[in-house]
Amino acid sequence: MQLLALNPRALYDTCRDENISMCGLGPAVAMLTALNMLGTKKPELVKYATSADVSGDRSAVVGYAGMIFS
Repeated sequence: MQLLALNPRALYDTCRDENISMCGLGPAVAMLTALNMLGTKKPELVKYATSADVSGDRSAVVGYAGMIFS
């Protein structure tokens, strides 16, 4: 996961190359860029879930990640 790698360019390239429709891609890239400039070194994934966890329908899934950056 490029968010955990603190890699804004790779996040953008992965979404583009794999045709991933990520809501908030621009703000996520901007956030990662700012975090790198601020010297953030410790990304942490607190929770990851998908819409299929609730609905059981895996034909169209939305993912959600709770993260802390320090």
